[in-house]
Amino acid sequence: MIAIPSTFITKRQHRTKSSDELLTFPGPNLYNYRWSDFRCRWLRSAHFREDDNSIISCGLPKFMTLGDGNGKYKVVLEDVIDAKDLLLTTKVDGTCLIRFVQEGKVKWRTKQTFYVQMENDFEIQDFCKQNPLLGDPVFCPDMTLVFEWVSPFNQIIVTYDEPCLTLLAGVKYKQNVPWYDAELTLSQLSELIDISTQCGIPLVEYRNLRSGGELFDIIKALKTSEGSEGFVLRFSDDQMMVKIKSAWWLLAFACKISFTTALAIELWLFWNKPDWLKYHEEFTALFDQQAWTKALAVVSSMYDGIRNARGIIQHVDKFCSDNRELDDMPFSELAIDHFNPVRAKACAQIRRKEGVSSEVWKKLILQNCAQMERKLDDDFFN
Repeated sequence: MIAIPSTFITKRQHRTKSSDELLTFPGPNLYNYRWSDFRCRWLRSAHFREDDNSIISCGLPKFMTLGDGNGKYKVVLEDVIDAKDLLLTTKVDGTCLIRFVQEGKVKWRTKQTFYVQMENDFEIQDFCKQNPLLGDPVFCPDMTLVFEWVSPFNQIIVTYDEPCLTLLAGVKYKQNVPWYDAELTLSQLSELIDISTQCGIPLVEYRNLRSGGELFDIIKALKTSEGSEGFVLRFSDDQMMVKIKSAWWLLAFACKISFTTALAIELWLFWNKPDWLKYHEEFTALFDQQAWTKALAVVSSMYDGIRNARGIIQHVDKFCSDNRELDDMPFSELAIDHFNPVRAKACAQIRRKEGVSSEVWKKLILQNCAQMERKLDDDFFN
């Protein structure tokens, strides 16, 4: 038996007619680098009977972002670049919704709850009315179906105009045996296509990658593209997964947790150094006007720093112009003697006609403005 490590939270639901039920999910201190036992990956959202440890339902196993984690959890580019069965699926930015059949009834839950506890849970009933097989216990009774549920009420970062359900995965397992002996597996693409066709719920967008060059192009595009969370790569007969998230989504998500001067600068650089009005336009499109009101002090401080940083760069540029006749070595020695390390680095970049890097811009702004922090969404994660 695999004992449940203390890094996992275990919820108990008392049942009067049968065994109590347990639900496991990662505790707040189970950071990616602390996932070590690969057999415990299914405890990310496992739901089982306490008396015999048999599975009632199970969400997706734990999987990491490309290059993150350790041991078998860590997947690097070299692991997937030559995979012959590499499947790319869209990362849908919504709420994970888990469907299972128990005692002849269809039930729904989210990753960390026994039930769906959201104000717009009526949307699930609408999905079942539109697609009756979803509510039929005869349909997929011995497996868990995992969906992504998006709605204007469930917004994380990406905006969706109307409620929608997308089929992500199926989780199969042996019945009436302890979860650690249940041989949990993910449904393969052909099975998911059949399930999607039968129930009428669209399957997550996917494409088979034919070469490593395609993957490199996708990763490169995610550094500058907007409006998407990213992708999930599936390989090894669809049993292994790894996330590739867009820089835009990661930055927006970090801002929503805690909006700092440093993150405000990251947005300014991502949006190609806009003026105040353009920054306001981009910001309110990404978040909303209420978030802008909360962020205003941070943004104002940043633009004070931008004004000061531009003055410094003009001064450094003049220094480069005044000393352009010097050879590289004496010029470098003079710059180091004249400026602090950040300004000296800007000086070297201007001298080489590279343009001031984003890293140097960020440091110059931070050195020349007040550091501030605000909460954009008080209910985020609550």
